[in-house]
Amino acid sequence: MDVNLKLSSTNGDPLPDPTSYRRLIGRLLYLTITRPDLSFAVNHLSQYMADPRVPYLQEAHRILASVKSTVGQDNRVFHERTKHIEIDYHLIRDCIVRGQVKTFHIASSH
Repeated sequence: MDVNLKLSSTNGDPLPDPTSYRRLIGRLLYLTITRPDLSFAVNHLSQYMADPRVPYLQEAHRILASVKSTVGQDNRVFHERTKHIEIDYHLIRDCIVRGQVKTFHIASSH
């Protein structure tokens, strides 16, 4: 998102059909689960779902273009909480690939 862009509820012309804007923002919000770097911009744009305007849709299209340009790049960030310990799976995977960590199967009967 352009840091110099100032969005307000009166900025630009209203969209004739806000459905496409709402659908796009909904999909981008879902995408923020795996792309936390998009969270700020998408959450900011989601504040204008009631009365979307042309500049907001243009900004949403810029975000979408950015997402499309990074498709296929390896994004190994996956976090999961187990008990009260956060395990960063991407870090463990990289260590396994480099041979720094070895995993062994342990039968559940032990």
